[in-house]
Amino acid sequence: MTEEPEPALVKTEAVARLRAALAAGEGVTEAVRACWYCHPLFASVLMSESLRLVFGTGCDIRLVTAFVVRVREAEGGVPGGFPSREAEALIRACLGEVALLEAVHPGEVSYPELGIAILSMLFREWRPGPAEVASWFGHVESALQAMMEGAPGLGTGEEDWFAAGMHQSPFAVLPGDPMPQHEEG
Repeated sequence: MTEEPEPALVKTEAVARLRAALAAGEGVTEAVRACWYCHPLFASVLMSESLRLVFGTGCDIRLVTAFVVRVREAEGGVPGGFPSREAEALIRACLGEVALLEAVHPGEVSYPELGIAILSMLFREWRPGPAEVASWFGHVESALQAMMEGAPGLGTGEEDWFAAGMHQSPFAVLPGDPMPQHEEG
């Protein structure tokens, strides 16, 4: 039996792997996925801050709609299978139209999977270099810290996420990593 690493180590490693993937320009989608499951608060703030940087507040909504079309096409799958309306509502909420979040019920769409699709496409198009990644991640860490101070209950949600084993989800495993072993009890 292997000992489970502390959540802080899991989160630090996930962010470091994402940072390295972005700097190298390889394995970004897989690293975004692992980060989302291993450090959901960081990934959420990264998505919100990155969307605001790329689109700006008060952007032409047609730019967001066109971006969602590109995300949907990249996701492939069956026609109508990608939740475009929910993706646009989530992006627009990150850009300040928070009332739109009511249109994205967590029982009807997977926030992590939607976030992974959005953030992966954003990085495919943005392609920040190593210096920009380092600077940007510093900004995101500061934004995360401010968010945690303003809404301390988020820490409890993250503790629940880890207690439920979501960081060990098969969806979080990077290629080449061993699958997490769960004890039968």
